[in-house]
Amino acid sequence: MNSQMRYIRLGIVAIAIVGGYFFSKNRPKPAPTNTGQPTRTASDRDSRTGRTDRATSTGAGEPTPDSEFWTRDSVPGAAPSTGNVAGIGCWNIEWFSLDAKNPRADSDVDRMATIIKQSGMAVIGLEEISGEPALAALTERLPGWKYTIGTTGRQQKCAIIWDSSRAEVGRAFEYLDINDGIEKGEGNLRAPLVAPVKIGNFDFLFTVVHLKAMFEPENLAARRKQLSRLRARLSEEAKKRNDSDVIVVGDFNDFAGSVALKELTARQGTSGYLITGARLPDNVSTYIPKSGRIDHVVVSSPGVSQEQWDGQGYVFPKPTKADRKLYLETVSDHLPTWANFRTDKDND
Repeated sequence: MNSQMRYIRLGIVAIAIVGGYFFSKNRPKPAPTNTGQPTRTASDRDSRTGRTDRATSTGAGEPTPDSEFWTRDSVPGAAPSTGNVAGIGCWNIEWFSLDAKNPRADSDVDRMATIIKQSGMAVIGLEEISGEPALAALTERLPGWKYTIGTTGRQQKCAIIWDSSRAEVGRAFEYLDINDGIEKGEGNLRAPLVAPVKIGNFDFLFTVVHLKAMFEPENLAARRKQLSRLRARLSEEAKKRNDSDVIVVGDFNDFAGSVALKELTARQGTSGYLITGARLPDNVSTYIPKSGRIDHVVVSSPGVSQEQWDGQGYVFPKPTKADRKLYLETVSDHLPTWANFRTDKDND
């Protein structure tokens, strides 16, 4: 009996040895360990700002062009770069800066310059400029363009940029008293930036505004006061210059038919102002997140509206689908808007 039990134990040991060897030869391999190194993608990080530039991959590791939106051959209403017609307008470039708060990649500024070229504008009022280096970077991409920037608005300033091969812009100044008593010393509101401009034979007073935002009663009242004061100052300036040609552009933060805008557009005797985009369809918007035209090009009447203005207003085509997301993330939440003017004659 004892010898029989001994043989059974030896058999069990032998089976265990053979089974262990077989298992060791056929066990599954462990999953690779994560080394902590990031996977390479088709994104390209701008060396100056550290901001990631979005791109799509062709499968070979090379980024493809963004889309046809940035390479379109023509834009409806774009004025020719030469001749006797010039586009004049405005663009709110959302928090445009190169500093750490909202650093723009080189590719972002490239897109802005491309849009300006596509619009055909020769003189542009800009809003939400957070630093002069950003303006310098933009005009570097537009050969022959120059700029001037306002002094008011703690974090967001107004500016003027222009194609110096087509336009002459005189020394700029600001109506510093427009915002008196409207805010309590915060210094956030921007004074209108004003400059005499001449394109060909057409000379006019160019004014850029970025009015008080939001729609609470106190903000509506603030915009009314700003525009009422602005109209009075522009009237004084026209008499001083003996020239009634005035173009006011910018982010009015209100709609064409609003009570605030009527402070500027209502007829006073024989004079008034016309909003060039007033006849655009309701679905044409200058502000992408919500429907509405709050950016305007406004012309004196009579004066500019008599002979120079072609009677139309234009807005850069709104991006859609993937382009919309890219535009909002890398360019702005506003679209450029402009009007076209004859420059071969001047009526005063």
